[in-house]
Amino acid sequence: LGIEKADALKLPPLESGYLRKFDLIVSDLSAGEDAWDQSTCEADPFSRFRFGLPSPARGEFALIQHMIATMSSPNGVTMVIVDQSVLTRSGRDTDIRKSIIESNLLDTVIFLPPKLFRSDARSLAIVVFKASRIDTKILAINGTTGFVSSKSLNHITADSIQKISEHF
Repeated sequence: LGIEKADALKLPPLESGYLRKFDLIVSDLSAGEDAWDQSTCEADPFSRFRFGLPSPARGEFALIQHMIATMSSPNGVTMVIVDQSVLTRSGRDTDIRKSIIESNLLDTVIFLPPKLFRSDARSLAIVVFKASRIDTKILAINGTTGFVSSKSLNHITADSIQKISEHF
């Protein structure tokens, strides 16, 4: 197991001058990526943004495209936690989502209840991308039920985690 921490857009991990490839990439983008340098993507020497240039106001799809570009083939998997608004946002994000789906990289979306990581009401989702897929179906799992509500944070029950795992 290797863990890489880097400014992924400006200084991505390299190997012999090429993007380093990973079998598994996990990232939490649920806080959003409001501030990001779009010029880095415009002049990208690694062609990481083939699905489109995200809006300068929101950078989640810049990072998601970077992660997709660094998945090893054929077994690479990327799992990203996002605010569910990333899945429905209009503008450039719509075209990027469409291109990723048409490229058959989106595998699963697991919808989660609000207040799992922070005491705000935003609902999150785990989005799973796979480098090689035969099936073109996208699995959507409703994990918004089966949680215990508390004052500050909600908790997914063990039974619900088991059910999500079985579907996934």
